[in-house]
Amino acid sequence: KEESNIAKQIEELKEIRKSLINKELIDRDIKKLEIGLQGEKEIAFELKNANIGMYVLHDINLKYEDMNTQIDYVIITKGYTYLVECKNLIGNIIVDNKGQFKREYEINGKKIIEAIYSPYTQAVRHKEVLKKIWLNKNNKIKTNIQEKFFDKLWYKPLVVLSNSKSILNINIAPLEIKNHTIRVDQLIDYIKKDIEKYDKD
Repeated sequence: KEESNIAKQIEELKEIRKSLINKELIDRDIKKLEIGLQGEKEIAFELKNANIGMYVLHDINLKYEDMNTQIDYVIITKGYTYLVECKNLIGNIIVDNKGQFKREYEINGKKIIEAIYSPYTQAVRHKEVLKKIWLNKNNKIKTNIQEKFFDKLWYKPLVVLSNSKSILNINIAPLEIKNHTIRVDQLIDYIKKDIEKYDKD
């Protein structure tokens, strides 16, 4: 679908804003959502111009028992299905050797480094919810045989940073995060390399 829940949230906040006297906090929230929406559009542009045979699902909500998750993009190719967490963050992104995400930016000449919630953890959560649904739908014999395929071969959590001005530094990040965190301009090459490997295998 072309529309996004983020766009609806922005419109709702703009309606609420009309009745507020102090608009500073709501303006900040609207700005964050608009940045996020722009990030999703960057990814959509790349995917639409990729010339790869694939299905792309946008803004998917999954619920299972007390778990729920919202996936920015599900990209289905013949090689993998990617569960994409899109982040459009201001500043440069650094991932340390413990897998902690930090962003670095300047305000009035002062350098600020702050920790952010790991988008990789969010992407993995997408996979966990999907897996619980899959396990519930299939019998034990099938899940015992195919569970390793689910974990290693079928689904990939993927973090895509959509701010093309940001520098991504993952030099000392754990291998698992390093292999699943990219900038938006690397997305199509990343998928193509996976498909090439799939074809060889």
